[in-house]
Amino acid sequence: MMTFQVTQEIMLDTAGQEVMMYGLSTHCGMQFSAISPHRQQVCQMAQLLNSPQVEAVHQLDLLEDMVQQLYMED
Repeated sequence: MMTFQVTQEIMLDTAGQEVMMYGLSTHCGMQFSAISPHRQQVCQMAQLLNSPQVEAVHQLDLLEDMVQQLYMED
């Protein structure tokens, strides 16, 4: 099972302004950058992905579904 951690990085928006973005990384080196500018959303994703109720084979599918849902709401 992968363990997900929240990451942060500064990116530039379309106007050239700096924006703090949050993503996820795993202990095995996978990176999912710039998921959201909202830290709490990404923390909730990590918490769910790391929960024992989510089987390892479903973690990446669940992450994909959560990111799609996040951007479909906007």
